[in-house]
Amino acid sequence: MRIQYQLTEDDLITFMLFDKRNAPKLFPHARNTWLRQTIAGAGAGLILVIILMLLPGREGNPLIPLWPDLALIIALMVLGLLAFPWFKRYTGLDRALASIQVRANITSGRTGNFKPTNLEIAPDGFQLARSGWDTRVLWTEVECTVQDENAIYIYATPAWAYLVPRRAFENADQAQEFFQAVEGYIEAGRSQRAIQSPAV
Repeated sequence: MRIQYQLTEDDLITFMLFDKRNAPKLFPHARNTWLRQTIAGAGAGLILVIILMLLPGREGNPLIPLWPDLALIIALMVLGLLAFPWFKRYTGLDRALASIQVRANITSGRTGNFKPTNLEIAPDGFQLARSGWDTRVLWTEVECTVQDENAIYIYATPAWAYLVPRRAFENADQAQEFFQAVEGYIEAGRSQRAIQSPAV
């Protein structure tokens, strides 16, 4: 199957929002790593504060009377960190931040090739081609594919995905046919990868 489309800045913004909201569920190992690092950093900082408060100074420790206030500040900081993702989502701040990041990437040249793109899928992999650039990816190298009302996303790695906007298809049936074909190819690639790398 071969399709043609042209990405826009809005496509990249939409993908960034989708990725931030869904990647932790798609790749729980990556999420657990981030959580461990965050918890370890916060725990180390808290332990350091407690140690500094308990160390005696020349005239005792003047920080000890401030412990209740400091505990309240820490609690408010934790609640703020937990609530911030929901705050960003429901106020539209997340989209504004994603837009800024996408435009920064375009300005720096890291992304923004909005030329017409040709995508062709085959049983062994898929090929992307646009003016002056083309790449081929084997299904054995692909993690998964997911979709929403805006696009179909093909994740080569937890940190890299190819997006195909739904407007690239003639209708919803063609989009679903494409998605199911990609799912089948990825599953076959996963089986092939398991055969090539047997468990020891």
